[in-house]
Amino acid sequence: MIKLKVCGMREEENLKQLIQVGPDYIGFIFYKKSKRFVGDDEAISFIKPFNIQKVGVFVNEENNEIIKHAKALDLNLIQLHGDESPAQAEELKSLGLKVIKVFSVSNQLPVNELDKFKKVSDYFLLDTKTEAYGGSGQRFDWSVLKDYDNEIPLFLSGGIGEEHLGEISDLSKSLNIHAIDVNSRFEITPAFKNIDSITSFAQKLKAL
Repeated sequence: MIKLKVCGMREEENLKQLIQVGPDYIGFIFYKKSKRFVGDDEAISFIKPFNIQKVGVFVNEENNEIIKHAKALDLNLIQLHGDESPAQAEELKSLGLKVIKVFSVSNQLPVNELDKFKKVSDYFLLDTKTEAYGGSGQRFDWSVLKDYDNEIPLFLSGGIGEEHLGEISDLSKSLNIHAIDVNSRFEITPAFKNIDSITSFAQKLKAL
């Protein structure tokens, strides 16, 4: 069954509503330039007790800072969304953290970069290449996925909505899709999600 990750959460009541929907992963963005920057640890300490996989999203951050946030908020996975090195990912894994390495895609897969991270990543996340880091609401050309070797399970991201579920179902027959990652397409305002829309998407994804 393909899992669901909802990224870019911040508001407490909105988050509690989302948890009732039951996504498999919830992402919190620790990149200060993002419109969905989650703030300081104390402001979101309410997330700690929730029995859900918590993903910390970081862009070119030092590992000591990542580890500090992971310990403070009981993060389960670290999403590296910048130009991090395989050595940095390896260090995080050595501390017992699971690593999602993000790759930006336009008209071809960055095969050489993927290869460098295979031994130090639990998952890869493929997102649409834009000037910013994520949350663009744009989809990349999924035809390039035919070149993926399926060694590492994928989070598929980038402008995904309900209209893409049929195509996702077809792709999953030959592609190692672990989860679908949604964000801006389901927002009312940055970091504030439309719970009804996510509920509908989650139900239909589960039925694939």
